[in-house]
Amino acid sequence: WFKTGDLVEEIEDGYLRIIGRKNNIINVAGEKVFPNEVENIITQLDFIDDCTVFAQTSPITGQLVAAKIVLNKNEEDKNKIKKEIKAHCKKNLDRFKVPVKIFFDNKINFSNRFKKNLNI
Repeated sequence: WFKTGDLVEEIEDGYLRIIGRKNNIINVAGEKVFPNEVENIITQLDFIDDCTVFAQTSPITGQLVAAKIVLNKNEEDKNKIKKEIKAHCKKNLDRFKVPVKIFFDNKINFSNRFKKNLNI
């Protein structure tokens, strides 16, 4: 074994499931948020093509959850879409995991190591 910085959990039959990177965890007032968990919930929505979830600094909670969203259709009413995303997240996630800030873009860029880049 060697340290990779990944957080894992043991599932049935001794298999390991990778939860996320230790340095990617969002800390909202002491509560831990895994970006992958929030991304999986957001991408359940039919009108979402892709997304990435990340931390932004908050003077009150230390960090807050933010999301960069790529829509698969041209939607004029971005406020309506934000409300739908937040409502879906509130229904499926703990309150502290719901994105506070939502940004829209045409695509999500990837690094040469296939990691999502945040150009906000």
